[in-house]
Amino acid sequence: MNLKYFLLFLFFISLVFIPISCDIKNPVEGLTVRVKNIPRTTMVRVEFIEQNTGLLVTTPFTIRFDGRNKNDVISDVNEPITQLTVKNGVAYFAIKDNIHPTPNSPVEIVVIVNSPQHLTTSQKLIISEKGTNGFVINMLKLSGTLPNGITTREQSFGNIATSSGITSIVQANSGGTLSARLIVNPGTILRDANGNVLTGNVSTQITYFDATRSSAIPSFPGGFLVNTNTSGNGGFVTAGFASINMFVGNTPVETFSQPVTIQIDVNNNVRNPITGTNVRPGDQIPMWSYNENNGTWRFEGNYTVQSRISSGGSEELFVEKNDVTHLSWYNLDWFFNSCAISSTINLVGGCWNFLYWLVEYQNGQGYIGSGYVTSSDPSLTFIYAPQNIPVRVLVFTSYLNLWNYCYTGNLSLAVGSLNINNLCQGPTQIFNLQVSTNVSGQNINVTVRGVCPNGNILDQGTLDIEIFKDGFWQYAGRIINGQITLKCLQIGQTYQFRAYYNGQYYTQSATITSANMLVEIPLPGDISFCN
Repeated sequence: MNLKYFLLFLFFISLVFIPISCDIKNPVEGLTVRVKNIPRTTMVRVEFIEQNTGLLVTTPFTIRFDGRNKNDVISDVNEPITQLTVKNGVAYFAIKDNIHPTPNSPVEIVVIVNSPQHLTTSQKLIISEKGTNGFVINMLKLSGTLPNGITTREQSFGNIATSSGITSIVQANSGGTLSARLIVNPGTILRDANGNVLTGNVSTQITYFDATRSSAIPSFPGGFLVNTNTSGNGGFVTAGFASINMFVGNTPVETFSQPVTIQIDVNNNVRNPITGTNVRPGDQIPMWSYNENNGTWRFEGNYTVQSRISSGGSEELFVEKNDVTHLSWYNLDWFFNSCAISSTINLVGGCWNFLYWLVEYQNGQGYIGSGYVTSSDPSLTFIYAPQNIPVRVLVFTSYLNLWNYCYTGNLSLAVGSLNINNLCQGPTQIFNLQVSTNVSGQNINVTVRGVCPNGNILDQGTLDIEIFKDGFWQYAGRIINGQITLKCLQIGQTYQFRAYYNGQYYTQSATITSANMLVEIPLPGDISFCN
């Protein structure tokens, strides 16, 4: 199919959409009738990446919305939504049209991910501009091969939970040389989220993440730009983290009648950013617990690094908390204050439409975030960036290359990199990151409109378009009032495109025939728009 007929296909999709929407305008301007299906002011596109493979999650799962602006989430057809089912690893939703996010007044949504095959996680999305905003959320599949630096273990302890407490001690761990551990003493009563006493079969699921392994770091829930209950917004530099869960039957244990103990190992090669040396016994590390519903980290206290001698005679470091009253994600992190808006990073050069980015700490113990950027808005600015932490900004042509970089540290996988000593040098400070993609192509400018037999023209409407390129679906742009520019394409080549609307994708192939294309679509005279 050539581009004309592909756009004809999309254009008639948009006509089908119009009667569904309440946002219809039919002003008459002489002989020109402009029919406008008002677009959502702010769209959000989220990719869900399986950290085990570096590919989109293929099995369906559910997400729900929380956070400050949870009541402002709508579908692309202007229906309020509190949750949705994600298929093929990509979710689309929108923000109410009367809300206009800016860097000084961003929209904050917490996306909570529930998948029976993956570790439960959540992430706060900070939306600071209108248009289509893109995000990446990483998910960890607990079966099969885990990324380096991650260990997980499920253990069953039998029918030991009674109304008067468990009848035998629970000593659970994540397995591996470095691990996280949970100790619950006999007589401890187990309760659910509503405070109800749980009785029956007890099991645990504990997952540990080594702070020195870059392949483990992306699974940190919510990313390292954080909101805390004591210090507000800022950034974490991690010494290790763990997901610690306990169940009676299929019901999560949330609280206990008496404190329990957790221990989290610390790799001897972790650098203490306060002392500038490797962590050693006697160092203090803050511990935090995570509220998955609102994306906030709760300060649990400063804890002293302890040591023990392994069976092989080497020194092993760990932190112990013996007054735990609830279970969640726990992490060992140093907190750094943030600036409200970071300096700007402009991506310059290269032929590209879509790149994945990673901003990591130069010491490897955390990252600012990861996501994607399009050539129509080739810049990065961060809300609540941590101050005075040296970072490295990297861009990749695919998430699989980013994922492989996290495994191997091979910088040649990136098509651009830039070291910045401090992102908080003011919003007027601009850094340029040179992109070298080593591919050729050109911009394709397309005008698409419908023409009635009486000369009336239909050229208003909006539709987001994706393109299948470099082995994966990527955001290509938005047809706005009949105009779209497709970036870095080859004339004469055929591409697959798709459009999302009301829970469905509409997919078709199209051939690029020239750099500037006017596509006039003949419309039948008996439709209402032509009368």
